Amino acid sequence: MGLDTRLSLLSVLSGLLMIGFGLAIYVPRVRGCTVQKNEEAALRDLETIFRLEQEQQRAGGADAARFLFLPELADVRGATHASERFRAALRADLEGGDLRSGGYRFRVFLPDAEGHGIGHERKDEVNESESSVHLACYAWPERFGTTGRRTFLLVADGTILSTENIRRRYQGRDRAPRPGSGFVAADPDRIVDCPAVVAARDRGRGTDGQIWRRVRT
Repeated sequence: MGLDTRLSLLSVLSGLLMIGFGLAIYVPRVRGCTVQKNEEAALRDLETIFRLEQEQQRAGGADAARFLFLPELADVRGATHASERFRAALRADLEGGDLRSGGYRFRVFLPDAEGHGIGHERKDEVNESESSVHLACYAWPERFGTTGRRTFLLVADGTILSTENIRRRYQGRDRAPRPGSGFVAADPDRIVDCPAVVAARDRGRGTDGQIWRRVRT
């Protein structure tokens, strides 16, 4: 092999190494930006869900309408343009009782007669009275580390909690949080109890063993 050929091969290899090095820096940065963007969007979506829940409860007047599952919220007329845009997204992006939006999956649990959280597929078993004062709406990534990392929980007073999701790595339809994951209870499916973060506390351990922190009040 001639000197010129060896130098050419070295140049090619050097170029490939530089490209690989650049990608090793660039790809994680892009992924990190995507994760952050999706997490911020998930928080905004949870705030919009709570706003729609409040709007439909106010419309119920003295009857103290219960909280609604996401497919039911799709039929609530929003009082703001943002609410109406989100309602349109609900109608377009529902998968069963879940909303899929911006790399995140959203699901509402409401209590049954025993205080256990149940999903939309069991809506006929909802305790109407308890469901007017108790709510657990989770948002978790479709793919952990790619579309998001943190898992969020919206509770009945509008507080939003989050966990870094390192231990459980909730993701997609089949690795979803249980109803009481972000609550303090003996039963991980129970939601008629205090959430992991209450009163003046800013963090607490949920039934899933993870630390949940207050991110919105």
